[in-house]
Amino acid sequence: MGKVKRYYIPMVMAFDTETTSYKDESGKRYAWMYIADFCKVVGNSYKHTTFRKWDDVREYLDLLSDSCGKNEYYVIYVHNLSFEFQFMKDWIPMSDVFCRKAHNVLKCTYRHIEFRDSLCLANNKLATLAVNERLPVTKREGDLDYDLIRTPNTPLTETEMGYLYADTEVVCEYIKKKLKEYGNFAEIPMTSTGEVRYLFRKKLGKNLPKVHDLAVKYSATTMELQNLLIAIYAGAYTHCNYQCIDKLLTTLHCWDFSSDYPYQMVAEKYPTNWFKFNTKISTAEGLLNYLYENYPPEEFAWAMEVEFYGLEAKHCHSTLSLHKAKHISSDCICDNGRVNFANYAVYNLNEIDFDVVSKFYKWKEISIKKCYISHKEYLPKELVAVILELFKQKTELKGIDEEYDNYMRSKNRINGVYGMTVFDILNSGIFFDEVSNKAYLREEKTFDDFRKYVNNPNNYLWYSIGVWVTSYARRMILAPISRLSEDAVYCDTDSVKLKNFKPRYAKLFKVVNNSIMERFQKAMDYHKFSPSEYEFFDKNGNQHFLGVFEEEAPYRRFKSLGSKRYIYEVWDKKKHRYVVHTTVAGAPKDMAENHCTKNKGLVDGFHVCKYYEEGICGCPKPCEHKKAPLGETNDEKFANFTNNFVYEDCKLTHFYLEDDCSLIVRDYLDNLDVVHVKSGVCLEKAGFSMKLADEFFDFLVDRIQFDDVDIYKYFRPNQYTK
Repeated sequence: MGKVKRYYIPMVMAFDTETTSYKDESGKRYAWMYIADFCKVVGNSYKHTTFRKWDDVREYLDLLSDSCGKNEYYVIYVHNLSFEFQFMKDWIPMSDVFCRKAHNVLKCTYRHIEFRDSLCLANNKLATLAVNERLPVTKREGDLDYDLIRTPNTPLTETEMGYLYADTEVVCEYIKKKLKEYGNFAEIPMTSTGEVRYLFRKKLGKNLPKVHDLAVKYSATTMELQNLLIAIYAGAYTHCNYQCIDKLLTTLHCWDFSSDYPYQMVAEKYPTNWFKFNTKISTAEGLLNYLYENYPPEEFAWAMEVEFYGLEAKHCHSTLSLHKAKHISSDCICDNGRVNFANYAVYNLNEIDFDVVSKFYKWKEISIKKCYISHKEYLPKELVAVILELFKQKTELKGIDEEYDNYMRSKNRINGVYGMTVFDILNSGIFFDEVSNKAYLREEKTFDDFRKYVNNPNNYLWYSIGVWVTSYARRMILAPISRLSEDAVYCDTDSVKLKNFKPRYAKLFKVVNNSIMERFQKAMDYHKFSPSEYEFFDKNGNQHFLGVFEEEAPYRRFKSLGSKRYIYEVWDKKKHRYVVHTTVAGAPKDMAENHCTKNKGLVDGFHVCKYYEEGICGCPKPCEHKKAPLGETNDEKFANFTNNFVYEDCKLTHFYLEDDCSLIVRDYLDNLDVVHVKSGVCLEKAGFSMKLADEFFDFLVDRIQFDDVDIYKYFRPNQYTK
């Protein structure tokens, strides 16, 4: 018997809680809710209903449920449902819990109440969401001190209540827009990627069965093949030239590849009709020659398991990721997570990846253990047409104020096109154990589950699309790097940063762009699109291209400590001055930049006057503020961005708790209270240490000349002596 269809009541509602995290004298962690808010949209106003205890929350939900008909349901959105769920689950028995992974709940149900996660749908924190969506309400930031101990009986100020109300009002306004867009709650997808899937199904319309049949035909026919494709899949290429680690570089030229993944889907070819290649050719060299001659990579896809002997990088850029190796010898040498050398390594590669490896590595011997072959074709015209339409909308609507919402939708959807291609059904089997009410368990998926997903009439994609998209994208970004070699400083997904700029480098990117546009045009001609469908112009009549490298504003200064750890200085046209930006994976962006400024803009003991910087000082006379010398405060940021630098209390660490006890707690107002604690999430401030990994340090010691710098003292002051 199938699931009973749900009829959703068109009432916009949001739910949020505020919680306290607590440590007793022994160091044991606890957490509890001290206030909860239900926000309901009534006409043009909000109705807030707040509670201090979970028993009262449940009673309210029971009243709502009792008002529903047999198959009627309310939908209540929660921004980061996973957090609230950890508190709710022991007080309010949930069913139909849908998870993507452990502690990542997208949806759950209590009687006639369906809770959904608005964070997974919006893919933005509340403050950003309010700005990007131009909502009539905004999140209040900085109003609530989370370090203060509060209990369900702690009196709350108007400011504290206002903070809570603003959060649920932002969610309500966002869901109002989504409800207007989709018409009813049944149609609103669970995630931002789901929105793109929904749009494509709608746009495909009567062509959906045709594209679905192709997806069924082109999907893996055996478990071995599907597992091989999963193993081949890899993400974007991000890496720093090891010769540039911790060096202050000046005048970097930057190129970004626009709309990278959508371009690859439109302009490149993808595998169809797989078959296993059985060969009697005895040597790897002979086999490769046979493959290149009879199954050229331009027209055929290869899915291989390859053994390398004596693998060694040719350049200062290593491309093979250590964690993607199926097997690798213990003597391997790593360059910040990339394999620089290994006597023995086994990788799963497609023909695009192998082409890249052959440009960046040399080896003594190879052996091909498995090999599947497939003919390659362009994606169906119907799919390509939707991508072109989205990019056209994004280009034409940009900068038109009255079309802002439509522009943001088209922008988000073109950016989300790739995400829907890499859903791995075999690794998606996470479920919440409603019996124990604690465990997140993995459900082993079978190949029958995979084929069931493929055969779903709503499916119009096949897994290898996503695998080849990222392979094409990596090849695209690495093509100029292979020619630029040592002058290529840093690469991140779709961008390249260069030092020692030479005019021939600009010519190189021009040649690359010509090749990119030729491939694009060839695909358009194949599908017989008219120019009006693939030529894109903005509101001012300027032409834009889907794909091509575009030169960005140069960096005045740049320093990196490895992948996803860098600081740069660039001219800001709006502020009319140089500004500094930092990227540090694992640390909040704003915090990283702030912590690099120890003196907070002090010059000779005086605060730098922002008005003075702009030449319009509006300070009281006599002005005791000073103008900072050009670059002085930015110098400080670069100097502080170095190895072993510690960001204090820059992020929150989550501790998931499973308790059932009562505590006597004293709140920040010195009131004693008894708090009944069950499951929850304890949030603790944590620091972040930016430290080179030991193996990366050893790699640098062997390869870099640091002039007069004592590298051991510099990078490992507490561990090494010269």
